[in-house]
Amino acid sequence: MDANIRVQVLKEGMIDVLLAVVISSSGVTSVFASRVLQLLVCNFEYHDFILQNHSSIISKLFGALENEDYQMQACVTKILMYFSAGSTPFREMIIQEDVSRDFPLLFLLKSSSQGVLVHIACIIANLAISINENYMHHYITGMCELLKFVNQENEELLSQIGRCLANIAESPSSALHIIHHLPIIISNLLKSPFEVSRVHACRLLVYLFSSELPGALDALSQSGLDEFIETVFDLPGITDTISGLLLRKVSRLSVCQK
Repeated sequence: MDANIRVQVLKEGMIDVLLAVVISSSGVTSVFASRVLQLLVCNFEYHDFILQNHSSIISKLFGALENEDYQMQACVTKILMYFSAGSTPFREMIIQEDVSRDFPLLFLLKSSSQGVLVHIACIIANLAISINENYMHHYITGMCELLKFVNQENEELLSQIGRCLANIAESPSSALHIIHHLPIIISNLLKSPFEVSRVHACRLLVYLFSSELPGALDALSQSGLDEFIETVFDLPGITDTISGLLLRKVSRLSVCQK
């Protein structure tokens, strides 16, 4: 969609009209309206305008998720995905809506549509940097349940699950919840054939080292230590980085003190 047309659609207040079509219609008409919305929200420059003038948009999109049509769900979750990758207020609105509606995003993780699963995993991964610790265990459990059954050849879905769990692990309060799922994380992410999934698993483990070191080391000692070391030391410049950090504590040159 041409940039000038997008601006005109925003100015003319067409977002409310498109949302109404998405929610009240069905089939091709509803899907088409949702795809027009996608063309608007994929440009992050418009998010502030949408937030100021259409503050109920997240609630209405969650209402549209009640439609059981997979194509419709894929379109709506893609719109939510763009909002989740935008500003903090939108992420907080999505979290609030999800919690107040008893976690419909997590319910959709049971979908048989791979497109919907990837979108939801991506959304939750973005939300992870803003999720309140009171709700973390719900999302950790949901993502790890998905990880148990995910097709190990689905590179995109594995990478989104890994990113989600690693982002959640940034919060020390998540450690006790994550540590219980380490075996499946190591098996399906750290030992994944895909580099991005392995790197996110290493991110997660590094965060756990700072808060649950004994438990993380115990799990790694049973399985995954080789993969962890290989993945970390395959990172560009890692040897120089670690050496530089070590040399902050010691010196390459010195004289005896006695």
